Amino acid sequence: MITINIFANMKFSKFKKLQTKFVVLFLVPVFVIYLITIGYFSYKIKSEAFVNANNLALAKAAQSANSVKIFMENALTTAQAVKSAYEVWKTTPGVQRSSADKLMIELLKTNPDYLSVWSQLEYDEKTAAAITEFNAKISVELFGAAYLKSGNNIVMDFVGEDYATFYTEDFYTLPQSSEEVIMEPYDWVYPGDTTLKQNYETSIVLPLKHKGVFFGVAGVDVELSSLHKLSESNSIYKNSGSGLISPKLNMAIHKDTALYGTTIFNYFQTDSAVLFSNLSTKQPFNFTSFSKELKTEVITTVYPITFGKTNQYWYYFIETPVNEIAAEANKSFIIALLLGFIGLSLLFLIILFLSKSISKPITYAVEAAKTIAEGNLNVEVQTTSNDEIGKLSDSLNKMTAKIRETVAIIIEGSSNIVIGSSQISASSQHIAQGANEQAASTEQVSASIEQIMASINQNTENSQIANAIAKNAEAGMIESQEAAEKTIAVLTQIAKRITVINEIAEKTDLLAINAAIEAARAGVSGKGFSVVAAEIRNLATHSQRAAVEIISLAEQSLNTARQSGALLSNIVPEVRRTSQIIEEIAAASVEQNSGTMQINEAINQLNLVTQQNTSTAEELAAGSEELASQAANLRQVISFFEAKASVNDEIVLLEQSIEQSFKLLNELRAKQNNFKEEIKIEKGVKSSVHETKIPSKGISLDMNEQKNDGFESF
Repeated sequence: MITINIFANMKFSKFKKLQTKFVVLFLVPVFVIYLITIGYFSYKIKSEAFVNANNLALAKAAQSANSVKIFMENALTTAQAVKSAYEVWKTTPGVQRSSADKLMIELLKTNPDYLSVWSQLEYDEKTAAAITEFNAKISVELFGAAYLKSGNNIVMDFVGEDYATFYTEDFYTLPQSSEEVIMEPYDWVYPGDTTLKQNYETSIVLPLKHKGVFFGVAGVDVELSSLHKLSESNSIYKNSGSGLISPKLNMAIHKDTALYGTTIFNYFQTDSAVLFSNLSTKQPFNFTSFSKELKTEVITTVYPITFGKTNQYWYYFIETPVNEIAAEANKSFIIALLLGFIGLSLLFLIILFLSKSISKPITYAVEAAKTIAEGNLNVEVQTTSNDEIGKLSDSLNKMTAKIRETVAIIIEGSSNIVIGSSQISASSQHIAQGANEQAASTEQVSASIEQIMASINQNTENSQIANAIAKNAEAGMIESQEAAEKTIAVLTQIAKRITVINEIAEKTDLLAINAAIEAARAGVSGKGFSVVAAEIRNLATHSQRAAVEIISLAEQSLNTARQSGALLSNIVPEVRRTSQIIEEIAAASVEQNSGTMQINEAINQLNLVTQQNTSTAEELAAGSEELASQAANLRQVISFFEAKASVNDEIVLLEQSIEQSFKLLNELRAKQNNFKEEIKIEKGVKSSVHETKIPSKGISLDMNEQKNDGFESF
């Protein structure tokens, strides 16, 4: 059975409607993509905002620096005009110095950002020392003129008795070795100013020379607050700050006047060495630091400036608060977020409309499927579309028709199954009865085989005992034969020894006769010796007679021993032959015992197979009854046709049960046939065992594998 799970990897079980699943299926990925896109654009917007802010700050810094440059170089041009007027007066005869003084007054009037236009000339020390009372006329003629603004008026300022101190200041000594000098910012109150206003200013000073000889300086004093107003007009953000750094890296311009003249390293909260290194490059740069004044992080953009031929670098900077840059980026992000939300809402409405148009025909198909599941097969899904939904409806209609056809076939087949299962049950019961009878016969055969085995075992034991006795007798006979042969040899030696005794007796008899002769010759003196000789002769005679008798007896014993040896020589081969026959009988008994044991094992295996066949037949009968019961249940299921059971699954299980039953039946029949063949074989083997004669070499059991195929292996 094939199960198709459309949402196998997605947790949509809690969404019961297809339309909801469809909306979620499409909307969730779109929403995720939307979030990723929004996150990406948020990052890009912020990144672009900071890049744009840096670029804008650099552009504004360049613009403001250019404005400061223009302002300062205008003052430098004014100083150059004064310088030219004084040099013309010095080099041109007939030109009065008053024309240069009048020029200074006019320049001061036309430039509201100038505080003073002045000149300071070299003087004759003797003439200066001779002056007893200083006044404006004498001071201007001797030391130079100075015009300044006092309120709305332009007044003349002059040097008094302390004139010598003015000639040691930087504004006078530095121009002697440079063409143009812009002084470090400073605070100053002009003595000639009746308002006594304190000014924060710088001086643009140029040297006065005639034929290369220095004869004084001309300068313009500029109020730096004008530069601050000029830079503030170029602010980027609400809280943006800006300022101007002097060549000695002091604060020249800032909205916080308390910072005037202080070193920038106390102001900027960053690494001083890195800041100094960046300033030394004399190139625009920026850095991030914390602003104590704004209490936030700021991006500071620094732009270097140089004025005229001073060879002095000033630095204009703009501070851009990071939070204001982020605020601008957040505004853009919120706008993008709103536009994206509007687009997502429109997309949701479109998906909702599409999902409804798709799910509606599917709903009709689902209702038809429910009707079929309730058992009503007289249903048909109507559709006019040619897409997948239309194909689904057509497939549902075909499935309904096929189910109707299948139900009819199953009803007919279940009836046939009931009949077939009844026949199988009867056959299996008959087989079980036959198997029981075969088991009883097998047990009888097994008992007979056991009796035969007991007789064979007794014969084997007796033959083994007889074989041992025969071997012992054979050994005794051989030993007796060897003893007889030894006896013959001994008797022969005895006969030889007795012959020697006989010869000794004869010689003794001769010696006795000779002794008697000699005794007779001796007369009376030899009479005693004669008696001894007579006794010796008698003794020799008896010895000779005894020797003859012993020889006769020895010859009789020797003849008897020879006859015994001949008889033993004839008996030993017969005894050996008897032992060999007994050994053959024992070997035959052992072979009969082994064969009988194999037969007994085969009979036991046949008994087990018979018992297993009996059990299989009983199981087959039970399975047939169960098959009939399942067929009846199947008919009942098909008659109601409820959706709780799967008809296809019932058919598959039924087919498997029938196939298994027929397989068991075939196996049982094959085992019965094999069992009959084995019984025939065992009867032949049994008869061959009883007909075997004792003197034979044993029996041959034909126990090859081909005849064992009918047995089951365990």
